[in-house]
Amino acid sequence: MTIGLTCKYSDVSQGLSLFSDGNLEKGVELFEEQHTCNQYCTWFGLSSFSEAGSM
Repeated sequence: MTIGLTCKYSDVSQGLSLFSDGNLEKGVELFEEQHTCNQYCTWFGLSSFSEAGSM
């Protein structure tokens, strides 16, 4: 016997849009300006935006 599991978009959202127009673009634009580096930045070996911009 085979049991299949299918999750369709409409199953998750009840036919409604999961995403709105929102302000995602603005959030991405402001991320560099407002981000405060933390332990995850250090762990991934990322440099700060100010250091990256001066290279």
